[in-house]
Amino acid sequence: MAEIIGLVAVRMASKRLPKKAFRTIAGKPILQMLVDRLRTSGLDDFIVCTTTADEDKEIELWCAEKGVKCFCGDAEDVLKRFIRCVAAHPSEYIVRITGDNPFTDFISMHEMFIKMKETNADYARQIGVPLGTACEIVRSSVLEELHRRSRTPELSESI
Repeated sequence: MAEIIGLVAVRMASKRLPKKAFRTIAGKPILQMLVDRLRTSGLDDFIVCTTTADEDKEIELWCAEKGVKCFCGDAEDVLKRFIRCVAAHPSEYIVRITGDNPFTDFISMHEMFIKMKETNADYARQIGVPLGTACEIVRSSVLEELHRRSRTPELSESI
């Protein structure tokens, strides 16, 4: 079992900015920028977590082409998608990373993870970092407990 893996929540459907994961910055897709940074982030592994919706096949194909692990799960229940991904890729901790934030701060993430382990915390999130750079870390067992207690998929939409 890995100690810590990143789960990248990404999908093509967006009311405000459709297909934003493949929008480009300096000619490079946002998801590619994030994946390039994840490869040197120090995480044990990372998995792109998308949905089984038809429009997200593009993400799955892109991952296969780039040699990136991809998990396709529930389109409406992000928490369920993460739980099933962790079942397939066991890890003690997971980092929730959003696929449209290519500038996630992995240095402060590591500092936060060290502090989590020192204090035996179950959950941590970055504060005081610029918008679009934060991530969250949660113990996998706590995520599973949260899923057992959740009543509706809508409550886990923005996990």
